[in-house]
Amino acid sequence: MKHYSNFVELEKGFSRFYANLRTPVLPALSEYSISMPQSIDDTRIRLEQYLRQLVSLPDAITCPALESFLDLSPLALKAENLKLTSQVNEFFFLES
Repeated sequence: MKHYSNFVELEKGFSRFYANLRTPVLPALSEYSISMPQSIDDTRIRLEQYLRQLVSLPDAITCPALESFLDLSPLALKAENLKLTSQVNEFFFLES
């Protein structure tokens, strides 16, 4: 299970990796996100959209922050020829 702080670290890593490129902005965490079921779902959807935007960036597969976030090694990615979109879908399916 990923916490919001994991997404913050991911954003920092992408900002360093893509220093000369504008990266997607991490959605803010509402104070209501913790207590209200609808807000929790809205936050999950916004974070999923954010992650999809990140993986669509050129060479995202080589970003160490993404590999760490998804718990993937670079060798595993290349050896198995994984598609990040599938990984993201699987990640959110398992986390829901």
